This record gives sequence, structure tokens and C-alpha cells, in this order.
Amino acid sequence: MNQEPVIVYAEDDADDLEMLQEALKMVSENCRLIHTKNGKEVIELFLQQPALASEACIILLDINMPLVDGKETLGWLKQQQALQHMPVVMFTTSEYALDIHRCEEMGAKVINKPLLFSDLVTVARDIIEICQTHYVT
Repeated sequence: MNQEPVIVYAEDDADDLEMLQEALKMVSENCRLIHTKNGKEVIELFLQQPALASEACIILLDINMPLVDGKETLGWLKQQQALQHMPVVMFTTSEYALDIHRCEEMGAKVINKPLLFSDLVTVARDIIEICQTHYVT
């Protein structure tokens, strides 16, 4: 992949953010992670920086966040023409079947946050693979 992977990650838990940053560093040295704390910040980010829609390779959303949650953010993203085909992963601890089903129906992949760091590294590899596939298309 010639392009630096740009990942937008909405996460309100600092520990979860730090762990994913470390896992991504182990998988890809040239990955750029743009962090927001909630869905409201994701929406503002794409409104203020429209070019990001073509620079980012994936958006990771926690389902349960303050202000605007992951489901609402996913709905907004899928309504934006420039973002409709952007891969979105709901990266969550939620096991609420209705939330998971709704997110999958809107075209998002749902991945449960792993408990073990080694499993998180595997998830980070999957994220980078999604980025590589997105850049190819």
C-alpha cells in the first residue's frame, strides 16, 4: 500500500484508545489515527475537513458514547454521499443483539473489543487489511 492508512476512531475511553494505538503500532509503522471522543466530534470533523472522506480508509466507532452515540453517527455517515462506501467498524463491548443487528443492517461490521492484548493485535491487523482493501477499490 503506497498510502499511509488514516483511521478515524471515535472512543470515549482513554484506556481503549491507548491500547488500540499500541496494537496498531505493532502492525503498521505508518498508520495515522485521528481520535475523536464521540459521534458529535466525528460529524464535525468530516464537516470541517471534507477531504478526509477520501483520505481515511476506515472509521471505527464505539457504540456507546456521550452526546452522539455510534449508531446515530453511523446513520449520519451512511447519509453522506462522500462517506457511503467508507468501511465502518463498530468496535464495542456491547453485546446487545438489537444494537449489533441494527449496525450490521446499516452496513457496518461489528467487532467486540477483545480482553487480551494479543487478540487486539489480531483486530488491528484486520483493520489494516480493511484499509488496504479500501485503497485498492
